[in-house]
Amino acid sequence: MSAIGDKNQFRIIVGSYEHNILCLSLDIPNQKENDAAKTPHFMPIFHFQAHSLSIKCLAVSRRYLVSGSNDEHIRIYDLQKRKELGTLLSHQGSITALQFSHPASSSEDAAVSKGSKNSKWLLSASEDHKIMVWRVKDWETVGTLKGHTARVNDVDIHPTNRIAISVSDDHSIRLWNLMTLRNAAVLKLRKYNTNGTCVRWLGAKGDYFAVGLRDRCLFMKLDRLKFLKK
Repeated sequence: MSAIGDKNQFRIIVGSYEHNILCLSLDIPNQKENDAAKTPHFMPIFHFQAHSLSIKCLAVSRRYLVSGSNDEHIRIYDLQKRKELGTLLSHQGSITALQFSHPASSSEDAAVSKGSKNSKWLLSASEDHKIMVWRVKDWETVGTLKGHTARVNDVDIHPTNRIAISVSDDHSIRLWNLMTLRNAAVLKLRKYNTNGTCVRWLGAKGDYFAVGLRDRCLFMKLDRLKFLKK
């Protein structure tokens, strides 16, 4: 959200079952005493005919927008130029989740990324049981996170950008070391008799995470995970 004049302005990007991506600008006027009649205003910004099958997920990182679909493709778009840049083709199953790393915030990270505020990595999860790691500056694959034995439902990157967490239809939560691209820890969910459908880190330091199940939400500390022996 950004404040412009006397309005609050949002940009909303949605993907549809009709294979399209639509970006809308939503202007919400400040409600003053004499402005009660003002209503929010939607305005189309851009529209892409993105995929050949329904869109499953989207992710945005400042300049870039990526979309994942049942057609097994990941499309890349430049939000500044409003055009498609290309397609990532490494998965052999529907794309279920996309997640950019956090923009560099520390002086060390900024030096590595040469001052760029764009994300360094993109993670993509799929029904093929894999999580791919892509380098944003050239969109090359730098590794594959293997360990799940069923569809990966969601993935999220820790605020430090050093680890990631994922949930799968194999009844497990897995922690990944993004420095070594190896599985670092695992927690089984069999006692809940269901799978994790989504996962998110909580707090600025990422000491906690939340896992959404079909009938409940679990809140856990990072130290609940059983770390694997080196």
